[in-house]
Parts: sequence; structure tokens; C-alpha cells
Amino acid sequence: MKKTKTRQELAAEYGISRKTLARRIKAVGLEFSLSRGVLLPADIMNVYRTLGFPEKMSPEERTEWNEELNKENSI
Repeated sequence: MKKTKTRQELAAEYGISRKTLARRIKAVGLEFSLSRGVLLPADIMNVYRTLGFPEKMSPEERTEWNEELNKENSI
């Protein structure tokens, strides 16, 4: 299931701009590469873990990411 996303894709899921997403990430103290490339699955999971799942995320994708988070927590 693991896949990468751009910051624009992630922001769109939350219904906010890319800049607002960057501010929220910074406000909660998440530290990861904000280079111009894509966000890695581990970075995306940290965002979801901290900010919660976006309302615009499909139920199927939410289930997949939730399973990934549960796997990570059981290790």
C-alpha cells in the first residue's frame, strides 16, 4: 500500500493550501524533509498520526493507512 504523495496532494486531502499544510506541520513540531520532491510514506504517516486523517480521504485509503499505522505500532 505504501505510496508517496506530493505536499499539494496531501494539502488537497485536508482541503487546505500547501502553505497552510506546511504551517500546521511546523506548528506541531514535525520534522521531515520539505524538499521539492514527494513525501515518503513514513512522513505521510507522521502527518496522519499527528493531524488525523483528512475528511476528504476515501474510506478505502483510510483503512489502508490505518492498517499501516497499526503494523508500525505493533513492531
